[in-house]
Amino acid sequence: MNSSDQSKHECPYLQDYVWRKTYLTDHTYRNLVASISVNSVAIIPTILLNALAVFTVTTKRTLQSNSNILLACLAGSDLFAGMVGLTLSVVVNVKRAFSIEPFCALETVTFISLVGPTYVSLGHLVLISVDRYIAIKDALRYRVIVTKQRIKKGVLAAWAIGVYLTIQETVLAVAIQEAGKMYSVYLTVGTVSGFVIVFACILGICYCYVYIFTEIRRQKKRLQTEQVPQEEGKKIKKDNKAAYTLGIILGVLVITYMPLMILLLLGSIPSHNKLDTGTVLIYYSWATTSLLLRSFFNPIIYCWRNENIRYAILERFGIKKPERAVDMQMVEIQNRQNEIHPSASGT
Repeated sequence: MNSSDQSKHECPYLQDYVWRKTYLTDHTYRNLVASISVNSVAIIPTILLNALAVFTVTTKRTLQSNSNILLACLAGSDLFAGMVGLTLSVVVNVKRAFSIEPFCALETVTFISLVGPTYVSLGHLVLISVDRYIAIKDALRYRVIVTKQRIKKGVLAAWAIGVYLTIQETVLAVAIQEAGKMYSVYLTVGTVSGFVIVFACILGICYCYVYIFTEIRRQKKRLQTEQVPQEEGKKIKKDNKAAYTLGIILGVLVITYMPLMILLLLGSIPSHNKLDTGTVLIYYSWATTSLLLRSFFNPIIYCWRNENIRYAILERFGIKKPERAVDMQMVEIQNRQNEIHPSASGT
């Protein structure tokens, strides 16, 4: 029995992509140690920053705008990804570096644990994109269309999809032990459904952002060439800033997912699939690290782009806000009042 057949027998779910003692060389060991170091350093800041973002928005009423609530929900999924994904990745690589068998069970759990948070985060990005799309396309009816109740339903739907796909992968991992026609059908259906969901989410995000970007350019030209009311000018600038924040988050998403996408693409081309399995697994380990580091960068983007969230978090550590931040908070309170009583702001 060759090593490929042995891997499929020992770990049928991951097949060739499970670690073996023979893959440990000086090169792979150095990469494993480096990956362990990066993931270990990122765990605590990722958990702390995302937890602070969630806690700050949920406990401070002046921050509970629709956009901030969706950002807090995204931070919640990133918190879970950092807490589970980064921790399991460290444990897996420690076992690989010290050749602690068995490898199959933990590596299977780690792979499955990454499925849910990935889809949940993607779902939240769809919700944020749609929120910004409606805010810019139909500003007058935004408060009627985007309600707290609908946001809640959208967030629950994103988590439901993530849980469903995680359960699906778990069933596949168990059912593969009983290989047969039913398993083959289930595998095909599961794979197709996963790709359809991803494609639909990416298509929705792209459509929303193309429209948002086009409208932002039009509004910028309008601000430069026309005399618009002060309140309308402030709203346009606020919407533009929120849209650019979304663009940065999507940019980070593309950058952090790019290594995995490249590996999957190259792996599907037989002429490029000549590397030994140990090296390929090291590449996948780094791609997973890149994917999970998105959960570390996102809360940094929130704090950088959203002054109110940033100063509210600093307040938790006893750092007082400068006078400009106090003015910004008063503006945010006024905006919240306008959300609750839109007719009053128009009189």
